[in-house]
Amino acid sequence: MMELILSTLELSLIFLKYSVPGLIVGVFVAEILIEFGIIGKMSFIGNIFIKLANLPEECGIAITTAFIDPRTANIMLADFYRNGAIDKKELYIASLIDAFPAMLRHWDSVLPVLLATLGNWGLIYFFILVLIGLLQTLFFALLGKALIKRNTKASNKKKQNIKVNYKHALKNALKKTIKNSSQILKTMIIASILTSFLIEIGIFDYLTNFIKNYIGFLPFSTEELTISITSMINAIASYTMAGAMLKEGTIDAFRAIRALLFGSILSSITMIRWLIPYYVGIYGFKDGTNLMLISTLARVFITILFVALISIFVG
Repeated sequence: MMELILSTLELSLIFLKYSVPGLIVGVFVAEILIEFGIIGKMSFIGNIFIKLANLPEECGIAITTAFIDPRTANIMLADFYRNGAIDKKELYIASLIDAFPAMLRHWDSVLPVLLATLGNWGLIYFFILVLIGLLQTLFFALLGKALIKRNTKASNKKKQNIKVNYKHALKNALKKTIKNSSQILKTMIIASILTSFLIEIGIFDYLTNFIKNYIGFLPFSTEELTISITSMINAIASYTMAGAMLKEGTIDAFRAIRALLFGSILSSITMIRWLIPYYVGIYGFKDGTNLMLISTLARVFITILFVALISIFVG
């Protein structure tokens, strides 16, 4: 029992070691942008989405920031909600809209690997992933259009050039960073410990093995299933495997992409171990869990549609 407790705490510390510094920096950046009044100046990109979804102006900066750092964007939204600038419905829609910028943001880390392993087909696969993110974003934007009713005339305020007291703004940003970070950290620590405990007792390994044993009925070749299952363990390994099979002629390009897409669906299950502390830490247990599940299920559903379309094409 003591060994289980120690291994759980050790795993939690590893997660927190890599998450906490970035979290604190993200909170501070969010507070600086708010206190320095940069919202109106930087939200031009996000304005496309907030107009489509009937979201308030505050969400524009968060959506714009998501193209640079999705975590900071989510921290901003949580901060706006806690301060009463946006309501819960607006919080949910704005957070779920981040799917497209969050996926596009990974171009510098994912695309080079895909090009190296799959060549031009890697570019096509990345385009499909971005398209899935865009469709998810547009779906929730249109949902916001239907659910959020705003008086657009009242929201068209004349922008005033207000002089910022930078010393005072910096002081407020530091105070709010300490306050908001401590709130987020309390929840994140608890969530990371619980998730680490589930990992240590083998819950996620059980789910992985269960899936491995019950996907053989699908109309995919053995090579495709091997690639898909590998995605659950390591995405880069699955790209390398798909690229090798493609070069050897063991599998054609369309089936390789189908296998990788199906693998991204399966990996959504194993990714939960990292998503729980992330979402719960920022949004709290209830809202964090809801947003994680809604976002994951929406992405999985759209990806299934793409897998089905490719299946119809390849037969």
